[in-house]
Amino acid sequence: MFHIMPRIFASLPLASLLIGFAAQAGLLVVPPALTALYVLARDRVIRRRVGHAAWPSDGFARHVLVDDLGQLICFTLLGLPLFFAGHAMRTMLLGASAPADFCLPCLPPPPPLCYATADRQSGGLVNERDIQNP
Repeated sequence: MFHIMPRIFASLPLASLLIGFAAQAGLLVVPPALTALYVLARDRVIRRRVGHAAWPSDGFARHVLVDDLGQLICFTLLGLPLFFAGHAMRTMLLGASAPADFCLPCLPPPPPLCYATADRQSGGLVNERDIQNP
């Protein structure tokens, strides 16, 4: 139980970097949220094992929970710049024309607007593109 937490905390920065490379900002909260759920579940297991033992055992359980939550906050804050570094790598490798999927789901771009203006000589409507490029 205690050997898996260093591996989970080591994977959080990598997850932020990969999420940034995928340009999915909405997924940035998933790894810390799953880790927090695991930390809280692990705290319940430790407290069940301690039971009604002496105060030092309960203090140990509190120490483990606070220590893990503190590390989780630090790794979550470290993940924000790594997300932007991953997005910068995506832009550098794939170019600025690569679509950034920052909205889930992404909507197609709107069609180009075509404005019509009144032509004073003929009395009809004329496309603005025809006025700019006769």
